[in-house]
Amino acid sequence: IELVTYTQENVAGLDISSPVRYRGVPVGRVSNLQVEPGGRTIEIDFELFTDRLTTVGANVTNLQEQAKSPVFFERLRAQVVGNPVTGDAYLFLDMPENPPPPMTLGFTPSRPYIASMPTPIAELRDRLPEVLERVESTLQVLREIVARIPDSLDRADRFFTNVERIVGESDLPGL
Repeated sequence: IELVTYTQENVAGLDISSPVRYRGVPVGRVSNLQVEPGGRTIEIDFELFTDRLTTVGANVTNLQEQAKSPVFFERLRAQVVGNPVTGDAYLFLDMPENPPPPMTLGFTPSRPYIASMPTPIAELRDRLPEVLERVESTLQVLREIVARIPDSLDRADRFFTNVERIVGESDLPGL
């Protein structure tokens, strides 16, 4: 079954003939990689081997029927997973409980399409501005608190000095 996915992430280590795995089980291979004309989107063509799909409990006849529609399994997502030690990568397929929405392509794929999902590093990169903004806001509050400490200490010192003076001037045994 020939399929396609698109990503805007780095696909370093992914080559023609790299494995395609469904939750770790090999089910196919990458058949072509190319950069789309705009230069931002990478097209990853791949094929699933019907004899391997039975090892993950797939109904091959149903999958072949699904492959006739433009969107191949709405919840199925593809992700490029790299090995930092070897530099090799593979295409990881999964059906997450709450899949991220597919990216907007701006064109209709020529083959059945599986939406990609961002890698954890890409998610972190995308959320980094929000996290940094929160950190900056927290640091600003801390700066304001630290700036008030000398004045607060000065007021506390005056308070205790006054208490000492009042106690010293009062005739507690006489009271």
